[in-house]
Amino acid sequence: MSRFFVEIIKRVSEKEDVFTECLAASLREDRDLARRFLLKLCGDRLDGVDVRTAAIDVATQCSFRVGADAPACCVDMVLTLAATTKIGVENKLFAAEGRDQAGNRDQLRTYLRLGLSRIAYIRAQEADVADDVRHNARYLTPADRQHFLWSDFYLDVEACARQGSLLTTALLELFLHYGFEPAKREIGDLRHPDKTVAEANRQNFAKLWEITKAELSKLGWKRIGSGSIAELYVDEGSSELIKKAWIDPTWARGLLRVRLTPHAGNEAKVEEALQGAVLPHHGDVEIQRGRAAGRVRDPQYVQVTISLRKLLGETTEVQIMKKLLAEFVSEVFRAAK
Repeated sequence: MSRFFVEIIKRVSEKEDVFTECLAASLREDRDLARRFLLKLCGDRLDGVDVRTAAIDVATQCSFRVGADAPACCVDMVLTLAATTKIGVENKLFAAEGRDQAGNRDQLRTYLRLGLSRIAYIRAQEADVADDVRHNARYLTPADRQHFLWSDFYLDVEACARQGSLLTTALLELFLHYGFEPAKREIGDLRHPDKTVAEANRQNFAKLWEITKAELSKLGWKRIGSGSIAELYVDEGSSELIKKAWIDPTWARGLLRVRLTPHAGNEAKVEEALQGAVLPHHGDVEIQRGRAAGRVRDPQYVQVTISLRKLLGETTEVQIMKKLLAEFVSEVFRAAK
């Protein structure tokens, strides 16, 4: 049961919608979690309502209109306090804020015109929010960031899961699947808001690639270079399917991404090969085929992602972390040879 949500989300294409339903189901079942969730979003009181004691209703995919002639828009989740105060929540994993018909990022600005009491924006990774949205009195946000992160809620989910709720336990596993837990202490937060700290942590992580580089060299890759400190770029190999690759532990907090660029026309073959392979921790791996927006050359990719916590486990030994990284990355490349 603990992997129920993970197994569902791995089998669907509309991952954000399914993630929202998993979250909402857990909030409905676990009232303590719902209370903690709201306290994190808006504090003890909101418009005169005591958040700690108010009745909470959770609805998803709620339709609203800005005006009579305007098209309907759908808010991912609406939390209603005491049957009066409504908080709209836009849930994102890794997608960008939605755009209007003119191509402008206008989703949050539109939501602020819907008559909801407050709006909150939660993402897996940091993104910029328009100044007029951030400074709107009805927009909820942490003091030090432009929006909430799923990692902000990890400790609450973990604490409630210990109390035995089946759905919250499944939600905790889903948070772990996406790397929303606190950074591994031996590595540190690679996306720390303090750039000096983030750079130091990335420099430490870069030292873990030693064995991976050696294994990729054995597999015939001639150019294995560093990207932005902790990343690896791999090129000039003998693979019939793969042209190059980008290995990135900084793309999203807590996740390792191996993005493979297939030779033209081989995207489906690479995806099929990876889907059929038994990769290390294969139950926690996600494989996705896509197209990089705005890229003219080699836009098609197939990427493999895994939680660093799942991959590295509880080990504190640097040499073991090096071996685990090398084993995973090299198996991905072997599978897609």
